[in-house]
Amino acid sequence: MYFLDDLAVGRAREDLEAMLFPLVRRALRDRTGPTALVIWVQRSVAALGERSLPDSDRAAGGLTRLLCELLVRRMSPVDSRRGETVCGP
Repeated sequence: MYFLDDLAVGRAREDLEAMLFPLVRRALRDRTGPTALVIWVQRSVAALGERSLPDSDRAAGGLTRLLCELLVRRMSPVDSRRGETVCGP
């Protein structure tokens, strides 16, 4: 089984953040963009206790880092000690 090393994961995260930042900022500013992302941004802002939308540039950075962390966790193996599942003969 192949696992990315920490350096590769760090670079992938930086690339992902760079791609997501403008989308998160637009979701904060205009409430437009991919529906699931707009909903996630609105819920995240509400969970932080914000009564109004924060400064979009500053907040977008934090929200983008949070989103990337959640996505990387989702892509990472849950338990590397488990054996591989093999299908077929």
